Amino acid sequence: MGATAACRFLARTAPPAAHLYGDGSALQAVQVDAWLDWAGAAIKPGPGLEAAVATLDAACALRTVLVGRALTAADCAVWGALQAIGQWTKLRRAAPHAARWHGHVGAAAPAGP
Repeated sequence: MGATAACRFLARTAPPAAHLYGDGSALQAVQVDAWLDWAGAAIKPGPGLEAAVATLDAACALRTVLVGRALTAADCAVWGALQAIGQWTKLRRAAPHAARWHGHVGAAAPAGP
């Protein structure tokens, strides 16, 4: 099972109060799914990452989170995919909105052991 499938499973089986699939509407659920698919397909090391970061930067220009008004599985999946790629450190300088979003999501993540 890939990371995207695992994230989707965890989000769908989480209590509804967690809002990992948005506000419960079909529209937000579809939007979360689209971002999960995008994270798995677009965020990979290599020359295509620059275009993916530009897409993310444009999407984050006028919003704090990717779907709705609170963090969802979409934010977690995209953030985690970027964290796993060393290129992100360089590319974030040219993507201020994506860098702001990345910092926001990272700050909201619970502290681990």
